[in-house]
Amino acid sequence: MTRGYDLEARTREFFEAWEPSFESMLGAFENLMGQRCRWDQRPMILTRSRRQALIFLKIAHATLRLATARVDLVSIARDGDTVYTRRIDHLRRPNGDLIASLPVTGVLRFEDGALVDWREHFSVWTLLTEVLFHLVKRRPAGSVETEFDSDLRPHPLMRQERAGGRP
Repeated sequence: MTRGYDLEARTREFFEAWEPSFESMLGAFENLMGQRCRWDQRPMILTRSRRQALIFLKIAHATLRLATARVDLVSIARDGDTVYTRRIDHLRRPNGDLIASLPVTGVLRFEDGALVDWREHFSVWTLLTEVLFHLVKRRPAGSVETEFDSDLRPHPLMRQERAGGRP
């Protein structure tokens, strides 16, 4: 049993550290997670170490341009070494644009004050719907391209094939 730690307070501080900056978010993960922390975020990926979790966050930063997250903690409870949470994560880009607001449930298990097992669940459909909604909402009337279109354009060989030419 984890003694001498206020696990609810540590969990709140962990989530609060996601809002100021991406670096603050990374620091929160580094400070709370044990080296071999298992983070299972269904329906997404399972990481089996703090290092893998940090890599996942850096991938989200590079692909979604995740910069910060404000966490609205709906409820939190503790039973021994386990903290249960219900929250809404508001994921944002560097310019403050909202990526998505996701309801998330989580179970965090601690040993000696370190997070060793973290299971959480959210709806992938909610994530996809939110991301698409915010992309479309930001487009000026009549526009046909998003800021991501340059990444999504087909390879030149694919364009030739569609135009009737052979690669």
